[in-house]
Amino acid sequence: MTSATNNQFKPLVLVVDDDETVRMIAVEYLSQSGFRVHAAANGSAALASVERINPDLILLDVEMVGMDGFEVCKRLRRQPKHEFTPIMMLTGLDNNESIDNAYEVGATDFVTKPINWSLLCHRLRYMFRASKVSEQLAKSKSSLSAAQRIAKIGNWELDYTLQKMEWSEELYRILGLQPGSVEPTIDNLISFVHEDDLSRVKQWLYITDTAEERGSIDHLVVFADGTSRHVRQEIEREFDSDGRVVHVQAVVQDFTERRRAERKIHELAYYDTLTGLANRRLFQDRLDNAIVHAVRKKNNMALLFFDLDNFKRVNDTFGHAIGDQLLKEVSTRIVSKLETQLQHDKECPRNYTLARMSGDEFTLLIEDSDRDEAMFIADQIIGTLAESFSYDSHVLSTSLSVGAAVFPEDGDTAVTLIKNADMAMYEAKRSGENRAMLHNPNSISANLIQEQLVTTIKDGLKRGSFKNRYKPVVDIHTGVISSLETILVLDEHEFESLLMTEYMVGLDKDNVIAKLGETILRSACFDLKNHFMAATPVEKVSIGVFAGQFMSSGFIDSISAALAKYELQSQQLELVISEAVLINNTLLTGNVLQALKQLGVRICIDGFGAGRSNLNEIKSLPIDSLKIEQAFVSDISINVENTAAARAVVAMGQALGMQVIADGVENPEQMAFLQQRGCDQALGQIIGEPLSRADLLNTWDALEHRVLEVLGVESGQLRLKSA
Repeated sequence: MTSATNNQFKPLVLVVDDDETVRMIAVEYLSQSGFRVHAAANGSAALASVERINPDLILLDVEMVGMDGFEVCKRLRRQPKHEFTPIMMLTGLDNNESIDNAYEVGATDFVTKPINWSLLCHRLRYMFRASKVSEQLAKSKSSLSAAQRIAKIGNWELDYTLQKMEWSEELYRILGLQPGSVEPTIDNLISFVHEDDLSRVKQWLYITDTAEERGSIDHLVVFADGTSRHVRQEIEREFDSDGRVVHVQAVVQDFTERRRAERKIHELAYYDTLTGLANRRLFQDRLDNAIVHAVRKKNNMALLFFDLDNFKRVNDTFGHAIGDQLLKEVSTRIVSKLETQLQHDKECPRNYTLARMSGDEFTLLIEDSDRDEAMFIADQIIGTLAESFSYDSHVLSTSLSVGAAVFPEDGDTAVTLIKNADMAMYEAKRSGENRAMLHNPNSISANLIQEQLVTTIKDGLKRGSFKNRYKPVVDIHTGVISSLETILVLDEHEFESLLMTEYMVGLDKDNVIAKLGETILRSACFDLKNHFMAATPVEKVSIGVFAGQFMSSGFIDSISAALAKYELQSQQLELVISEAVLINNTLLTGNVLQALKQLGVRICIDGFGAGRSNLNEIKSLPIDSLKIEQAFVSDISINVENTAAARAVVAMGQALGMQVIADGVENPEQMAFLQQRGCDQALGQIIGEPLSRADLLNTWDALEHRVLEVLGVESGQLRLKSA
């Protein structure tokens, strides 16, 4: 007995004949030859059977009582399911008319009686194999068509000998056409090419000799409604013995969406998401190139550095949403004024770059410009803010302070120009704001500022005036306070921001930064060991590291010594390092980070996403967590478009297996976005203000309730330990 397992590989034949003897013989021969057989006594029974048994082959007699075989075949072919089922027709009529009729109604093959059953079985097997090949070919064509549709890839072929061209269905769709709606010719294909690309596409397509075998070209195609798409044509030519093209085949891919994505990535990398202006990275590139050009042409150029006066007061009074609207409107007014002043001469327009560096700080580069024009443009920019701004029911007034430096008198490098323009801007602020000032080398110098800072730090260390304040860092999915981050204060005023300025570059020789950093480190470790671990669930502190401290020779030893002195595990200490440190002396940075990692401490990169480091640098360094640039967090609540940078940082951190921390979270909308996107931790005003050790311990219960309320955690997971 043949098993069911073997039966499933045997073709099923439906034998349709009103002669019982023929049916019996057919069943016997076919069964012995490896077929499964089902018989039907007439045409009606056959039509009923095919729906039920779905045969692989049909053996159909022509001459039957009632419905003949021609009619049965015709009806079968009308059914999509049996449009291509192999049908062998049998007849005793040995004439051309019967044969013609059989093929006209859709028969696959035809055989006359008397039947040579052995030969018939071979022909049926051949029909079955051929049908399977055809079926696989149809599936392959269908799969290819689906793949082309999904990938938006069409193709065409041109036979120069026959002067015949064919287009695929997907090519028609790429061109915005219904398949077959126009004749496939080169001229019709070219008619869709954008006029700006027409000349080079024609030259590329019409070459029939001295051409390369393969090639590609990118261009635009234009639809009837005026919209356009980006396509790439990849071509392959076939040559005759004389070197002339005889056959061409090509694929055409619509890569419009990819081009849009590339442009979006470029915008995120080089343009500010809030204002649309150039960002710090693009401005630096433009400035470097402009300096090279100015040196070669022996030209001057001006650099203006400006920011809004008392902008923090706007944010504190009206909120960051209004503050960001103000920044956008200020940018719009300045751009409009620059277009009028610097682009009015169409024959010789002035090259300039306006950038938002961070927060409310802007820079402007004007090529081929001198000191007089720099001050004139600065005054014009200040004048754009003379008229107040209106938002909802609020009327705001603001002003600008502008500093200017000119190449090469005020500096022959990008760093020097920016620094001197920045110093001139601060001088303008100290002189009363709402004004512009040129760099004056006789005014307060960087050296003097550095000397003042050294004195302040040494005096503060001597008097013990530097204190740590702690900001709670919360797991935004569980509500657990994962760590406390230190903030340095001097006489109750925040001091860290001052230490991050360019004036600290010259302080290393006095070693004051390393000493200050060690003071902060030991104080935080002491508080963790003797207070926080005993009274709260917190088991880790995060400590900011100054650039000068990070680069000092005894940095690693100081970390190791602090851990040993206070008997802390290395993972209980997290060092927060500015992203800017990563790009200064990359080799040294990598060596220090590797040493820290071997020690076992956790490493967090602060301000990530500002555009200073790249993915390859981050991947190669032993980093545990990334802290999102605060500007990105503040943009979250403004507009969906402004969330792209924050999303990218979170996604990058997840992909690299790093924790992602959001700093500066101020409202529920920002927190909800960060939770939805998978950000791990957050800190900021919405969680709690920086507090002294004593205040933090005394208000722990209130902090717990605030975190639960903000995050919507249902059960209290933060509990004060018993003293």
